[in-house]
Amino acid sequence: MGTGVLLWRLLRSHGAVRAATFALLRTVEAAVIIAGTLPMLASVWVDDAHGLWKASASAVHTASFLIGQGLVISVNTIVLGWLLWDSRAVPRTLAALGAIGGTIVLASNLAQLWEAIPLNGVLAGTAAALIFAFEVWLAIYLIAVGLRPFTPDASSQQGRTARRSTNYGGGL
Repeated sequence: MGTGVLLWRLLRSHGAVRAATFALLRTVEAAVIIAGTLPMLASVWVDDAHGLWKASASAVHTASFLIGQGLVISVNTIVLGWLLWDSRAVPRTLAALGAIGGTIVLASNLAQLWEAIPLNGVLAGTAAALIFAFEVWLAIYLIAVGLRPFTPDASSQQGRTARRSTNYGGGL
């Protein structure tokens, strides 16, 4: 959740809705992960002679992993990659890796959800490698370099100057 709030604060001037979406989805991701962990913790204290509780808890954990760390994080990575691409706050290849990796992981997780590919199989792991590479590269880049400052291009600068110099009657 901390990275969601931090990146929202840093990138909201480049895309307020996408930055807020990123922060919100990080919160949803954390909530789903916690919800999936609680049944596993509870199964430690339940006397389950037939193993039904442990099987149910395991199924809830698997579902929360697929939703929280699968579907939510892939959409979140697409949103972040798109925002980073438009803001030019990081190199374009890094932003593209996030958007493309998120899309591939989304497709992989939907395929797992519909049982088209094995759950947590080789294909799923290979697809997740792109998001892993994106997250590691982004973390290292932010620690070593930080976000690039925003420099508007000439056309947007001219548009702002024209709007400032126009007085729409009111003198305010």
